[in-house]
Amino acid sequence: LIDYAGALAAKREVLAVLAGSLESHPNRRSQDFHDWVRGHPLADAYASFRATRERQPPSVPCPTLDPTMAPDDGPGRHNPARTAHRYHLYAQWVADQQVKEVAARARGVGDGLYLDFPLGVHPGGFDVAHYPAVFARGVTTGAPPDELFTSGQNWGTPPPHPEAARRDGYRYLRASLARHLSVAGCLRIDHIMGIHRLY
Repeated sequence: LIDYAGALAAKREVLAVLAGSLESHPNRRSQDFHDWVRGHPLADAYASFRATRERQPPSVPCPTLDPTMAPDDGPGRHNPARTAHRYHLYAQWVADQQVKEVAARARGVGDGLYLDFPLGVHPGGFDVAHYPAVFARGVTTGAPPDELFTSGQNWGTPPPHPEAARRDGYRYLRASLARHLSVAGCLRIDHIMGIHRLY
């Protein structure tokens, strides 16, 4: 069996050191990182969210994000909140670089990456916190009873609020699709009926 928690801890330890080195040893790579951060404000908001959630017990409900939320709670390069924020921001940058590199290679040998567009998001995750009006609260998506699941299914994901999405011009959905399609040659929507209706 794979020790996922152990693997994550080992990777995080290395990535945290690399993230810290961007501040302690400014160079071309650190400049590229800071340029990327300036061009991706959502990544900074996501890193702040993750750093905040790490300091909260899992039982704490998902907060609505304060756009002025600071990434740290005190001075110094080594305070835990700032270190966590920097780690999450750095990890997003590295992931973005790697996905784009793989996508370019895939386009060079065929139709490109075949990605999956998920049906929902975690109820305690960034999307729900950053776009609270987009999601319906107090309900979850699932599937009706059938021969396999006689009690039906509860997937636990908050559905998009149809009226709010319409008023907003489906901006959240359009941005999500655009982000996937920026690297995907083919996109599987799981499942397409979710765009029309959900149980």
